Amino acid sequence: MPNCKLCGKAVTSARVMHAECWKREARELAEIFCDRYCRWPTECENADELVNEHCDDCHMIRVLNLGL
Repeated sequence: MPNCKLCGKAVTSARVMHAECWKREARELAEIFCDRYCRWPTECENADELVNEHCDDCHMIRVLNLGL
């Protein structure tokens, strides 16, 4: 029986997904969020600044990574 990633207690049932399918969906959702809702791509001067100062600490990416 698998354990919860967050609390460590046993999980009696869960949805099962392929890791690659989850990554694909997460990537698509991140692209939608970043392209339509994130303000940082328009405010940063270059891609390195964007990734290092904003994308690395993005809460949306952290939420998507909870499923991994």
